[in-house]
Amino acid sequence: MHEVRSLQTHTLSSGVLARSADKQSLVVGGGNGAVQLVRPGDLTTPAIFWHDTDIRDVDFLPGGERLVAVSSDGNLRGWNFATGEFKSLPATAGMKATTVSAQPNGLLIASGGESPSVTLWDRNSLASVGQISVSETGVTDVEFSASGRRLGVVARQGPVLVYEMRDPPELLFEAPAPDSKVNSLAFSTDDQALAVALEDGRIELFDGRSGRRRDDAIQVPDTPFALAFCEDSRVLAIGTDTGEIHLWDLDTHTERANVKGHTSRINAL
Repeated sequence: MHEVRSLQTHTLSSGVLARSADKQSLVVGGGNGAVQLVRPGDLTTPAIFWHDTDIRDVDFLPGGERLVAVSSDGNLRGWNFATGEFKSLPATAGMKATTVSAQPNGLLIASGGESPSVTLWDRNSLASVGQISVSETGVTDVEFSASGRRLGVVARQGPVLVYEMRDPPELLFEAPAPDSKVNSLAFSTDDQALAVALEDGRIELFDGRSGRRRDDAIQVPDTPFALAFCEDSRVLAIGTDTGEIHLWDLDTHTERANVKGHTSRINAL
């Protein structure tokens, strides 16, 4: 494995990264408050979308021509690539959003943070269309599954919640509260498995339909902060606070590779 290209996009740390559904664009959110759009065919002049403070999370909306970004002041913005214009999502004052996820092939955006609920937004109008009450301690992570039919929610102190995205959303299962803080979660590409990263270095695996905890937990030497399944769901990528990415084979329960990706914590994969 070797580096094929390095892109200088930010003067400060690059905290979060997302790829568009058509795989033609990358969006990078950084510590200097900028969101930059990078297209592989034109790497010399990335488009830049500014926030007033550092970026906590980003995600592409279906179609790949718009994105939603959340900064550390809790401000959520929807960006249009063609015009460079943004629209702030309304009624965000006081909710301090820190995490956001767009529903693949769907109409919803979910956001969470210090508020005791997850807010649902319409991806076209960017208007609030509902809330899911979850935990008075707030939310660490929200993630739609690849199909868009499920939404996973990590409470800051408490259980991992998985909702079936009906109208209204219906709680599918509640995984028991782990004995360590939960940092993030990820669904497998077929929705059949759910991985949960814990502060003590464990990654617990759950059945994506029943919520039953599996026996094949993963242990890494550092603190995991980001998870992503590869496209066949047989390999789980685990980003840690030391900048390493562990590639874990779920069939053989062994580590395929350990990639040194950064000099400090990996926030998103």
